[in-house]
Amino acid sequence: MNPTEEDQNLRFRYGRGSYYEEGTFITRTLDVISNEHQLMCHDERTFQLLHLQTELAWYDMHFELRKAIRLIKDAEFTAAISIIHRVNRLSEIPILAIDIMLSCINQFGLLNFRAMLPNNATGIDSPGMINLKYAARTIWNQFKSNVNELGYTLEEFAMARVSGFPDNARARDIGALFDGIQQLDIKIMNWKQSHLRMVWMYLGGAAAASASPRDRKTGAPSRQSTETDDAPVPTSLRGRPITELQRMTATPLFPELWKLSDVVYERMNAQRHVGA
Repeated sequence: MNPTEEDQNLRFRYGRGSYYEEGTFITRTLDVISNEHQLMCHDERTFQLLHLQTELAWYDMHFELRKAIRLIKDAEFTAAISIIHRVNRLSEIPILAIDIMLSCINQFGLLNFRAMLPNNATGIDSPGMINLKYAARTIWNQFKSNVNELGYTLEEFAMARVSGFPDNARARDIGALFDGIQQLDIKIMNWKQSHLRMVWMYLGGAAAASASPRDRKTGAPSRQSTETDDAPVPTSLRGRPITELQRMTATPLFPELWKLSDVVYERMNAQRHVGA
């Protein structure tokens, strides 16, 4: 990693042929990471490795979700719920990565490094998050299929969960699966919110985000401006307004799931008023 280091005690050595290095693929991983003399600036290494850890976590979550989907198809719900719990814990890695980045790289360091990057260097191309979105569609479709096999619509199942399904173990398991999927989406939304605040810290845009609705292409206010509407709108390296990120942040992986929360609230609230 640092072959030009004159002090032999400070050279980072690896690739000794041990089973640990081969089994964990650490040798191959370090081989493809640029040597330190190729870094554009000191902060690049931390930036690079935190993003790498995040992408590896996204992949691991995708790997585990595929296992959960297979288990659900085979009606092995207890095992599937355990895997979903694992996915939820893995989702804490990207959240922690943002926290570390915010505490280690200040705005000046990030902006100086960002100025060296090409225009297509944007996190929207994250393969991990893109693939997670597709996996989310499949697991949700499988969940809906299981609910329908019970003889419920999604809305009926959401309301029936109030009873806890005392005489239907399969329905209880599918209800627990619903909870796990919802917790996964909460974790992802936590990451999105942390990511948005990170962007605000480094690039600005918090003031513009609280102003009037803006045109998605230009970032310009869509109605008569006020003082806060005139707040500058930073752009991504692709030239897209940062305010567009706020819209993406509010978009869940499982939109149908959150509609069920509305259904349960509205119906239980109506029942409370009827009984009053």
